[in-house]
Amino acid sequence: MADLKAFAEQLVGLTVKEVNELAKILKEEYGIEPAAAAVAVAAGLRCCSCSRG
Repeated sequence: MADLKAFAEQLVGLTVKEVNELAKILKEEYGIEPAAAAVAVAAGLRCCSCSRG
């Protein structure tokens, strides 16, 4: 079974560019189109954590 906590930590650590690349991969290779809001929130979490740290 995957270590979900480690996976979550990797997701939170993604840059905006990496989040966009991940969304593209999910859509093109797996037919999964992430909601734009979810991608924006994930990117925003990364930005917010940087500015508050």
